[in-house]
Amino acid sequence: MHDLDRICIQRQWLTNEVRISRLPKPTAAQTQILQALEINLPEAICVPSKN
Repeated sequence: MHDLDRICIQRQWLTNEVRISRLPKPTAAQTQILQALEINLPEAICVPSKN
């Protein structure tokens, strides 16, 4: 669980109006755990705007 608790969405502002959300590439340990659990992380993340 300690290895997996570091998987989180990172939000970055490119400009005052443009924000991207991304999921960083998992570490080797995280990848092994996810594969053993047959969990596939999404390739893209859609985060709704608050506007």
